[in-house]
Amino acid sequence: HPQPRAFAGLVYNDPALMNETMAALERTRHALEAAGIRFIVVALPMMSGLRDEVYPYSLVLNRLIIACKQRGLEVLDLRDDFLGRDDRALWVHPTDQHPNDIGQRLLGEGIVRYLKQP
Repeated sequence: HPQPRAFAGLVYNDPALMNETMAALERTRHALEAAGIRFIVVALPMMSGLRDEVYPYSLVLNRLIIACKQRGLEVLDLRDDFLGRDDRALWVHPTDQHPNDIGQRLLGEGIVRYLKQP
């Protein structure tokens, strides 16, 4: 999977990208908290390489999760709900790797399961 590695490397090696992302998440949290709304960052895995022995985006997801926790952002990692599944069976279209109805259901079920925890 040359594309995932290239993408992961780009994100992992350019701290400005992560800093901008984290700043945006913190601004969003502050705006929502001011309105009394709970803010949760959901770490949704890329729909690529899900069956690989080593998931190619783990470094990026781990960095995101650690950065969120360091800033006091609530974060939900749904990686385990997706790993081991057939990538293409979760795509909207062969040219669009966003999650289709199956992927969206997995995402929704994971969020509901998390919100029901005491």
